[in-house]
Amino acid sequence: MFNMTADDYYNLTDITRVLSERYGYRFDYHDIGSFAAEMNRRCTPRDPIYPLVDFLTRSADKIAAMRDKRSDNTRVMSVRL
Repeated sequence: MFNMTADDYYNLTDITRVLSERYGYRFDYHDIGSFAAEMNRRCTPRDPIYPLVDFLTRSADKIAAMRDKRSDNTRVMSVRL
């Protein structure tokens, strides 16, 4: 079994900010609800992510409610090699 953990907290906004700074990419940011709406609008059955559209639509409120939840990994960090 493998467990991956990070010493610091990062999110997708952190990653896209770095991509913008380094490579000039521009991103439009959405909350979970508007992201789900965009997925419904843009995805077709030919898209690889299409099977997740229904899940995202049904789960958007639950995902949004968990947005700021953080896990405590102090026990994992204490036994890390």
